[in-house]
Amino acid sequence: MTRIETTTKRSGGRKKRIASRTTRAPINKVVSSGLNGGRYTPLLPSQVDEIISCALDVLAEIGVGSPTPEVAAEAIKQGATVDDNGRLLLPHKLVEHVISIAAKSFTLFGRDRSHDLQIGGSRVHLGTTGLIVKMVDPVTGIHRESTLMDLYDFGRMVDAQEHIHYYSRSITANDVTNLYTFDMSVMHACLASTSKHVFSGFVDVAHVKHGIEFLDMVAGGKGEFARAPFMSTLVCSVVSPLRFGPENVDIAIEAARAGIPMVMVMAGQAGATAPASLSNTLIMSLAEALAGLVLINLFVPGHPVLVGSWPFVSDLRTGAFSGGGGEQALLASASAQITNALGLPSSQVAGMTDSKIPDFQAGAEKALTVELAALAGGNMINSSAGVYSSLMTASFEGVVLDNDMFGNILRTVRGIEVDDPKRSIDIIQRAVSGEGHFLGDPDTLALMETEFLYPGLFDRTSSNDWEAKGRPDIRECARQISQPILETHYPSHIDAALDADLRKKFPIQLPTMDELRGRSFEK
Repeated sequence: MTRIETTTKRSGGRKKRIASRTTRAPINKVVSSGLNGGRYTPLLPSQVDEIISCALDVLAEIGVGSPTPEVAAEAIKQGATVDDNGRLLLPHKLVEHVISIAAKSFTLFGRDRSHDLQIGGSRVHLGTTGLIVKMVDPVTGIHRESTLMDLYDFGRMVDAQEHIHYYSRSITANDVTNLYTFDMSVMHACLASTSKHVFSGFVDVAHVKHGIEFLDMVAGGKGEFARAPFMSTLVCSVVSPLRFGPENVDIAIEAARAGIPMVMVMAGQAGATAPASLSNTLIMSLAEALAGLVLINLFVPGHPVLVGSWPFVSDLRTGAFSGGGGEQALLASASAQITNALGLPSSQVAGMTDSKIPDFQAGAEKALTVELAALAGGNMINSSAGVYSSLMTASFEGVVLDNDMFGNILRTVRGIEVDDPKRSIDIIQRAVSGEGHFLGDPDTLALMETEFLYPGLFDRTSSNDWEAKGRPDIRECARQISQPILETHYPSHIDAALDADLRKKFPIQLPTMDELRGRSFEK
């Protein structure tokens, strides 16, 4: 980041200069999407090489079960074989060829182009994840089934948060039962709620062509979506352990042919659907992720694919999913390190917590897992902003809390720039020979907005000030921020005319904007 050059000459009072800085945006942001990670490496280079080698052996010797006839035929043309058990064996040469031709960098576009995400290398972007089935009702506080309106409202919250860079459909629309209506309504709710890049998906291959028609209408005309794709599709085409999911395979191929960027999610669970050893889980997870990459590149070489190695953890005392421990942090960060070593764009999952509310446990588990994945240089970290109870429950207040946490994490990813350190001699000399402190130094005033990140919610006031305010709990403070957003932030990312046209063509179940506005979120 470029530093602001300063001089030793002062022009006006310190209070005046500070006041002027509070009325304008910083020239340079302290943090942003796309910062370069990679400083944290949980694995030695030799261990990374060994895991990659073993994953290639797994694909060549064990292969992937349940290939569809189309996949098997195309893979055989390119050097694969099918064994006596019907498993598709992918030789080293084929997988290594796919890695060599796979897209290494690309742009995931926002409908507001200021939200474009440059993917590749060790550039870090933080977003959301789902599909959450319960919502903390913002009025009653009761945990209830989530709805399509919750999906839209959650997207509006994400739209207003600086450090959440994209919106992966976080909330399940339990009130939409027809599958075609579900796919079209979910896309509509996400795109209406935010101009950031969106992750959505399809539950039936027949819906993909309708989805492209929908996306083209939003983009402005036939073929326009493909010019700057503002939505990616989430697909779990390989089911752990090591077999294709035929329905999702067909969806993945059709979506790739239609030009929709792909997030290939492989989510083996250590001790359950993956080996208990963390290193062996990494091997199987990588093998599954590479199988998904091969799948797409067999049919659309060089298509934008995020290699989604998402190894999860089981609590082996109960067999239940556990998303917030040190093991999960290690698996997410190691996955990022491995895919970076292969030069492949990656997707990780972090920020999961087993806590039921935004408490100390939630903060500790979320910060630990997101921090390590980001420092390791994961490209798209599907961080579970606002999500609790082992990916089961979401809250609007949690989105605001996690946004502040993400900002601090991004500051550590940015690191420390050592620019012209000899200038420190002059800076220190001014304080030593002058006022005896650095508070009014021009260097301090110039850097206060670009070197330091100030939280929007986390409390830095004195204990006396906190007492005077009635000792507010941070959850209540988060509600005081989230409630006005819910009541007033109704962005027009799909204008009224386009919305009407979409509703004529597709079964959109979300109420109209006029019906949505005016709702009260007062307790």
